[in-house]
Amino acid sequence: MKYKILPILISCATLVNAQNYDFKNYRYRVNGYKSLNLNSNFSENSNAKINAPVYSNSNLAGLFNGNYSRFINTEKHMKNLSYGLDMSGSLKNSNYQNNARSFNLSNVHFNLDDYFYKGNSFLVNRCYLSGSFNVNEVDPTQPIQKQRDYNLKGQYEIGIGKGRLEYISDPVLANFILKDMKKKEIIDSYSPNQVESFGNKISQILSIRMIDYRFRMIDQISMLDSFLSKEVINQKSNAIYFTSLYDNWLYANRFQRFSGQRNEFLIGNNVWDNNSRQKFKSDSIQNRNYFYNTFYLAYQYSSENPVRLAFQRSRIFRAEIRKENSATDYSLVYSSYKNKSYQINLAFTEGIGWYPNTRTYLSTSVKTQVNYQFKHSLTRTGWLDYNLGDILTASLSPNANLYYFFSPRFKLNASASLDLNYFKFWNQSSNTYFNLGTSFNAGISYVFF
Repeated sequence: MKYKILPILISCATLVNAQNYDFKNYRYRVNGYKSLNLNSNFSENSNAKINAPVYSNSNLAGLFNGNYSRFINTEKHMKNLSYGLDMSGSLKNSNYQNNARSFNLSNVHFNLDDYFYKGNSFLVNRCYLSGSFNVNEVDPTQPIQKQRDYNLKGQYEIGIGKGRLEYISDPVLANFILKDMKKKEIIDSYSPNQVESFGNKISQILSIRMIDYRFRMIDQISMLDSFLSKEVINQKSNAIYFTSLYDNWLYANRFQRFSGQRNEFLIGNNVWDNNSRQKFKSDSIQNRNYFYNTFYLAYQYSSENPVRLAFQRSRIFRAEIRKENSATDYSLVYSSYKNKSYQINLAFTEGIGWYPNTRTYLSTSVKTQVNYQFKHSLTRTGWLDYNLGDILTASLSPNANLYYFFSPRFKLNASASLDLNYFKFWNQSSNTYFNLGTSFNAGISYVFF
C-alpha cells in the first residue's frame, strides 16, 4: 500500500510547488471582451396519400437563438453585460384532425452588473430581466383549444461599497500554458514576472476582435509565439512547442476565476408576473394571474480566494430585510388572494473549485439559508384579513458540477444537487414540515467522425 501512496504524495507536493505566482497581487485592466453568437434552424416535412381516402400531413418548424456578452474592466469601471433570446415555432396541418400551432419565446434575458470606482470605493448598479411567452393551439376536438402563458421577472438594485474582485482568468491560463511547456521540457523554468506578463498579453490578444475565425486564430497564435519567443523561450522553436501552443490555446476553457473581496450595501426591488389563459371547447375562458413584489435592504460580502493554481475558494454572505406583497387572481371562481409579510433572510454559501488543467474542473458548494417571516396576513375577496402567523424556513443545499475533457472528441459533464428544507408554522396548529429534493444530470459528447 505504501508504494501506491508515495507517488500520490509526490504528485500533490509537485502541484503545490509548481506555481509560485501569487494571484492575489494581480492587477490588470482590460477594456474589451465581447462576443455575439447566433444560431437558427428551419425544417419542413410532409407526406400525402393520393388515392381514396385522400390524406395529407405537413410539419413546419423553426428556431432561433442569439446571445451577446460584454466584459469591461478598467480602473474606474467594471461591467458585466449579457442579453439574448430563444425563439421557436411549429405548425402542423392535416386534412383530418390534430392540427396544431405553437410559438415559444422561451427565454429573453438581460443581465447587467455595473461598478463605478473611485479608489477602492464604488457605486453599483444591477439589473436582471427575464421573460417567456408561449402560445399553443390544437384542433377543436380537444378540451383545451388554446393556451397562452407569459412569465416576467425583474430585479433592480443600487448600492455602495468597498473592495474589488480582480479578474484573474488570463494569468491562470498563462500559468497553465507555461507549466505544460516546462513539463514537456520546452522551457527550463519560468518566473512569476513572466506569468504576469504573459497573462497581460493574453488579455490584449483576446480583446482584439475579428469576424473571420480562421484569420483570428492565425493572428492569435502568431502573437502568442512572438511574445513567448521574445520573453520566455531562448531556444529554437520546434514541433513540440507549436503543438503544445496550439493544444493549450484551442482546447482550453477559460474558467471564470477572481481574487479579492467586496462589501456592498444595497437597496433593491424584485418583481414577478405570471399569467396563464386557457380557452376551453365550451368557449369558457380561465385566467390565472400571479403577481409578486418585494422591496428589500441588503448587505452582501463576497470573497474569492485563489488558494493555488488548481484551487479556488468562494464565499458569499447576504443579509436582507424584506417587505413582500403578492396577489393571485382566478377568473373562473371569481376570487383573489393578497398576501403581505415582512421577512428577515440570511444566506451563506461556501464553494470550492478544483481546476487541475485548462480542460477539467470540479466545483462544489453548500448554501445555507434561513428566512423568518412575520406579520404574515392573507386577504381574500369578500373575507376579512386572516393572520397566518410567523413562519421559519431553513434550507441546506449542497451541489457539485463536473466537466471532464477526455479529448476533442469525447467530453463529459455532470451535476448533482440536494435540497433539504425545514418549515415551522406558528399558527393555530403549529405545524412542522421537512422536504427533501434531489437532482442529477449527466451528459456525454462524442464525435465519431
